[in-house]
Amino acid sequence: MLGSAIARFASTADEDRKEVGGIVLSFNWSDVKGVGNVAIVRDISRQVEVERAKDAILGVVSHEMRTPLAAILGFSEVLARTSSAPEIAERIHINAQRMIALVDDLLDHAQIQAGTLKMSREKFSPFTLANTVRDLLAGRSMIWRWRSTPMVRQSKLRA
Repeated sequence: MLGSAIARFASTADEDRKEVGGIVLSFNWSDVKGVGNVAIVRDISRQVEVERAKDAILGVVSHEMRTPLAAILGFSEVLARTSSAPEIAERIHINAQRMIALVDDLLDHAQIQAGTLKMSREKFSPFTLANTVRDLLAGRSMIWRWRSTPMVRQSKLRA
């Protein structure tokens, strides 16, 4: 009787987990020799609670970081046009862009883990991609003893 109740309960679950009265249960079925199908039920409430808290924190952190970074980008553009030290303003601008990219990467990682990341096909230039990778790795060139030279020449690419 209990086995059929678990089977009915587990079969109504959309996935391999079901929430009942604030408790999240995970169902897995296993075929045990000499016994038959066995339901393995685990309480994963704490794990789900941690996942939800992490998602909430990522949302808040991303918003709280983007707002000042947008202001920093705007001010760096103004400084680049009006100050006597445009190199410093450019460095501020570049580093703010890097920080925004890190926040975007953090959010993408969270979406990948949640299975909600939307992918799209876009055209790109292999030349630009190779040089972007070169530029990203340039900071590590001393460690790897790698020469920072163009990886792909634009003239050799076909349209």
